[in-house]
Amino acid sequence: MAADGSVFPESCADFASGERCARLHFASSPAGRTFLRRQHVAYPFHICRPFMVEGDPDGMASLYLQSCAGGIYENDRLHLDISADADSRVHVTTQASTIVHTMAGDSARLETTLRVGANAWLEMISDPLILFSGSSLSSDVHLSIDPTGLAVLVDSFLLHDPQGTERPFSRFVSDTSIDVDGRGCVVRDRYSVTGAVVSERIPGITGRYRVQGTFLAVAPDGRLAPFERDLRQVLADARGIYAGVSQLPGSAGLWCRVLADDAVALRAALNGLWSILREKLAGRRPRPRRK
Repeated sequence: MAADGSVFPESCADFASGERCARLHFASSPAGRTFLRRQHVAYPFHICRPFMVEGDPDGMASLYLQSCAGGIYENDRLHLDISADADSRVHVTTQASTIVHTMAGDSARLETTLRVGANAWLEMISDPLILFSGSSLSSDVHLSIDPTGLAVLVDSFLLHDPQGTERPFSRFVSDTSIDVDGRGCVVRDRYSVTGAVVSERIPGITGRYRVQGTFLAVAPDGRLAPFERDLRQVLADARGIYAGVSQLPGSAGLWCRVLADDAVALRAALNGLWSILREKLAGRRPRPRRK
């Protein structure tokens, strides 16, 4: 435990043996500007200096999370840990899509732990995972949030065969859980899909759609409930997608899952959801991030 009482080890030694990690701890200054208070970033993770973007909520820090490895490889065990202290405002995004490379028979694992403090605002907007043929990945996301906090999460995946023969990926497993401080777990979403099933385009499962994304907005105080109709309208106006919006239990937020014809249609839909939510919460839409 740090001197100020926050839980933030000086290294990633507390993670499992062989696990590669990045731990980022954001806080708000007395002037209301968010800054990176502590960091420990190990290979293959890399970060640039946080910066402010004109038009973002006051004091919000933006940060690009990068990789020095060129993607995720067989037997990788990666852990990303982000904390947003009380009153901080943070936008984290990736440098580009992340390739999950072909694997000989084993798998990789990516674990993401997010903590959102009182009145904090954390956005984790990830570009798609590109699942190469034969790849196998488990992605675990665990969000812990104060009842007055706000979190927006975007993740997605698409398929690619470098040889152009439409060989499918092996398996993708997703496990997302949300804990509200004082209430315990309020949401658990788990699914497992094989590339063979996606490639078969089975009606009632994925149909013609080959890419998938999830948009998750969490605010346990119920402030997001009135925006369900706005998110539905964004999806109704989008082309090349099949999608739906649901309320989280206890009006804790909104959940959208999007199936799309291609990455262009998926990006447009997810960006549209993020933009309209920013407009409703902060009075203006976000400026595009250069990548």
